[in-house]
Amino acid sequence: MKNKSTFIFVSILCFALLASPVLAGIVVLSDNFDSETLRLNYTGFANWNVTAGSVDLIGYQGFYDFLPGNGRYVDMDGSTNHAGTLESKASFPINAGDRYELRFYLAGNQRNSNPDQLTVTMLGSGTFTRSKMDDFALQTLWVQKLGGPPETFKVIFSHDGGDCVGLLLDRVELIYHPVPVPGALLLLGSGLLSLGLRHRRSC
Repeated sequence: MKNKSTFIFVSILCFALLASPVLAGIVVLSDNFDSETLRLNYTGFANWNVTAGSVDLIGYQGFYDFLPGNGRYVDMDGSTNHAGTLESKASFPINAGDRYELRFYLAGNQRNSNPDQLTVTMLGSGTFTRSKMDDFALQTLWVQKLGGPPETFKVIFSHDGGDCVGLLLDRVELIYHPVPVPGALLLLGSGLLSLGLRHRRSC
């Protein structure tokens, strides 16, 4: 009987924790560019502004499709000899203790032998380098606010090239990991305490 009640309690506790935001991430931005219009020097993005230079929206149905099977994707060095900067139209709030995980796929330019660099800026920044023939691979950048008042930030992708041949960007996803909820942590603590007391009484 003791083992059965312990199992039931632990099951309920695990379900409560999994249902809480302590472990869950919330996707606040997801974009694979497949609903966009194929075009060189494209500026009509649903989720992004081109704030400097130019980018090309390519791929799919043979339109400069250097890596078939990936739908539409962005050439970050557009056809004006001025590499582009993409900035999210949305701003994202962050409080002390919160974390954000940015996930995106990045490929080499597939045409020019020079490695290219992409700088990603949120609260902090990171630089990502890919060689010419590199296929799409998942890249990840985390940011966390350690203290201070609430802030907002945007996601910014900046390319460093200037030869119409740039890194290829696809499948961008921003995931919000809120600060652990005190109530869920209290539930965990009280549950473990109750479990300990029950075990002690049974000895």
